Amino acid sequence: MPIRKLFTSSTPPASSPTSSSTGSGSSSYGSARNSLPGHFRFPSTRQSKGSSSQVTSVEDDSDQASVSSSMVGFHGCSSIGTRDDDDDDGGEALNGDQGEHQRRSSLPNTQEVLASFLARDFQPSPWLTNEHWQTIWGARAIQDIVMKKLAPNTLPQGWKDVYDRRERWETPDGDFFHVDFLFCDGHPAATSSSPRPLAIVLHGLESTSWALLPRSMAKAYVQRGFDVLALNFRGCCGVDNLKPYSYHLGFTDDLTYVLRRLHAEDPCRRVYLTGFSLGGNVILKCLGELGEDAVSLGVEGAAVACVPFDAVRSSSKIDTGFNRWVYADNFLKTLKVKAAQKWKKHRESLDGEELGEGPYDLERVLACSRIGDFDDEVIAKLHNFDGKVDYYTQSCSKQYLPRIRIPALVINARDDPFINENGLPAPDEVGEGTVRLVYHKHGGHCGFLTGQEEKGHREEERWLPTELARFLMHVDVPFRALERNDDCSDVGENWAGESQSVFAVK
Repeated sequence: MPIRKLFTSSTPPASSPTSSSTGSGSSSYGSARNSLPGHFRFPSTRQSKGSSSQVTSVEDDSDQASVSSSMVGFHGCSSIGTRDDDDDDGGEALNGDQGEHQRRSSLPNTQEVLASFLARDFQPSPWLTNEHWQTIWGARAIQDIVMKKLAPNTLPQGWKDVYDRRERWETPDGDFFHVDFLFCDGHPAATSSSPRPLAIVLHGLESTSWALLPRSMAKAYVQRGFDVLALNFRGCCGVDNLKPYSYHLGFTDDLTYVLRRLHAEDPCRRVYLTGFSLGGNVILKCLGELGEDAVSLGVEGAAVACVPFDAVRSSSKIDTGFNRWVYADNFLKTLKVKAAQKWKKHRESLDGEELGEGPYDLERVLACSRIGDFDDEVIAKLHNFDGKVDYYTQSCSKQYLPRIRIPALVINARDDPFINENGLPAPDEVGEGTVRLVYHKHGGHCGFLTGQEEKGHREEERWLPTELARFLMHVDVPFRALERNDDCSDVGENWAGESQSVFAVK
């Protein structure tokens, strides 16, 4: 008896930013997105009309004054921490407090948030302009091999070396994943009346919460007063998950479940999303699927990097030549091991008797020499996609950008060896989405090394974690001012200067 396909893939979102979609690969608990109680939104200001995208192209031979950026108006987008004046409740704050409504109406709108953020130029040392050196050295692949032999105790061995607490969260479809917490003062906030903002960190393909970049990001946010929840995708926490399937480029159900659970537990807490590579794609796709509902769940902003917006184009890049030999082979090592373990586990009944056909053809899987082959043989079959092209087409986040309604920053390098530059979104592909795109000439895949990292800089001071944290701090500063002051009439006037001083790089 073969294991049944467990997902039904959905169609990509319609061109209308108000259309709904459950997203590709929605599991049977997709309906759980509407099952948890509690929705809360702040009041808003009306937005000006026009295109809402911002695209900044930052070359490493330019300075901040010469950065080319299209700063245009915004249409149909929800203000940060606000809602539209035309809502059915007649403009009353959803918590019924008119005074709170007036105080929150002084918050800057999404247009002001995105336009006022000063994206930094990325200027690597001359010896770090090669994309492969950026990618490999940036991941500490070489350094960690050496350190494991010379000083293994200096490297994190697991989540306990980085985070304060781990929790296992059961999913409505009978599976589980782990979340790791890092608190800005070592323990949770004492009261929920004024909760600290929470940054949810998502890692990339076959990574984990305590890998270099996720832990660097977590530390960068904690330094700026955020608590952190690092989500380990299913099977990436050191323990195999229960289902034949685990996660993929467009699997957003677990992130949506996290948002709804957090909101049900504490409706007043501000939540921010941040991640890279596959995790960044999951975040943007999830935000597009949620649309205005993201604000209702307390999501106030997002900052992501190195997003594979067009996996159809990019798959041939990572599966060719040097990239295939170095990067694809490295991913396939762990992907094949996990696939073999799952095949054996789900091919047998509870009493150990073989059931015959497994969830996929294991011989073909073990023979895969390209990421695309693995996606064809495993991901597409388990998640009911019609092959890898259908999987890539439905899962990539580019088509969801026009429906994002919270301020989002995207950082990509044009020389990323994993991502085809021609697949990066153009301004017209963002449409009415509230997204700021920043493209750099150099940086590789999740590298962004300046060359100063070995001169006493801590992990959280690396360029990419700092830039992502700067943006979310930029978004959160008005809320912190609102919490500090009873009279917030001047928050909008003082906000830009205050946010720059708070997260200035020292």
